[in-house]
Amino acid sequence: MAYEVDPRVFRVLERRFRDSANVTLVQADFLTCKLPRGPYKVCANLPFNITADVVAKLTSGVDPPQAAYLVVQREAVKRFTVSRRQRFTLVACLLYPRWHARVLTHIPATAFYPPPSVGAAQLHLKLRSKPLIAARHDALFRDLVTQGFIGGSCLGDALRPLLTTRQLRRIASDLDLELDQSSSHVRPEQWLALLRFVLAHRHQVNLSHIRRSHARLQKQQRRLRKSHRTRFTRSRFRQSGRG
Repeated sequence: MAYEVDPRVFRVLERRFRDSANVTLVQADFLTCKLPRGPYKVCANLPFNITADVVAKLTSGVDPPQAAYLVVQREAVKRFTVSRRQRFTLVACLLYPRWHARVLTHIPATAFYPPPSVGAAQLHLKLRSKPLIAARHDALFRDLVTQGFIGGSCLGDALRPLLTTRQLRRIASDLDLELDQSSSHVRPEQWLALLRFVLAHRHQVNLSHIRRSHARLQKQQRRLRKSHRTRFTRSRFRQSGRG
């Protein structure tokens, strides 16, 4: 099944694949469609401005694919992958318990027509056969990591409303955490260890402070991305001479 939102491109694809029995074309916005039920994989060359939305949809936990092969902007892959040579992003840490994310290959701009102003890469997302945390703890993990990234200028400041000074000293020692550093230095496996600590001491920590942190951040990001896409579309419309 292939999705195409642009009616002109869709008509071209219809002519090209009209004799292909194994291709089903759908003229629709993929972001508004339901994902298939049952095992499936995704292969897509994404518009760079909706990469975050597509990855969020595929990895949200609602009928996820077994794997996804996505052509994205080269710089964007750093947001989703875990590498010792780079700082860790919020998105990469949130994906880690359920997904393997890696770069398969880099693609030069000259491979496209017309060539974009930036290079591309193929991102491979593979669903783990066994998640690293139980599904019932997913929401707490998302809220905990989100609080760590947006709750303060350093890890200690972000976690101080949640943990006592004594607990902060303990996790710094037991989990090898630098509380005065940015949360982007915290490895995904350290976030998992921190989750286990919080679960073991859930009656001594202030969970109400972080509840729905991730949902609130998502809502803010959706508004920003929608505003950005609207400006991008209007800009293209004016440049085409139709404005």
